Amino acid sequence: MEKISVIAELLNVSKATIYRKIESLKLQHNVKVVNGVKYIDKKGLQILKQNKNNIDIVPPCENNPFSDKEIIVHDKDMLMLKNETEHLKRELQAKEEHISTLKGETLLLHETLKHEQETLRNEQEAGKDLRKLIENSQVLLKQQQDKILFLENPTVKEKKSIWNIFKRD
Repeated sequence: MEKISVIAELLNVSKATIYRKIESLKLQHNVKVVNGVKYIDKKGLQILKQNKNNIDIVPPCENNPFSDKEIIVHDKDMLMLKNETEHLKRELQAKEEHISTLKGETLLLHETLKHEQETLRNEQEAGKDLRKLIENSQVLLKQQQDKILFLENPTVKEKKSIWNIFKRD
């Protein structure tokens, strides 16, 4: 048989945690009170040791202004909070992965946009060059047409030859 305070030190938890575990594990039949001091038998101690990893531990505090009765941590609430925390962590991780995926997609779209803009610029430059070529072709065509007209049309020759009148032979 061991005192509750000794067991609390042995398991590195507060006395309040031991009392909570006695209630939650229904170990009241393993507790004996002698001269106002509570003791737990060997079987109860063994059960507490086995369940130590399944409980939320409140370590003892040397300068604790609260009594053991005031420090009450509910196992179910703590377990629920732990589960909720784990759930939130998983959700956060999933959201971070989603954000990472979106960032990758954004970068890919940005690169695609840059490529498309460069292609458009190149096509615009090619269009400008093509317009210049068409203009040059039109000027050359017009010059060729003028030459043909000049050579075929006799009135044009006479007009040019009017200057020949003033020429001295």
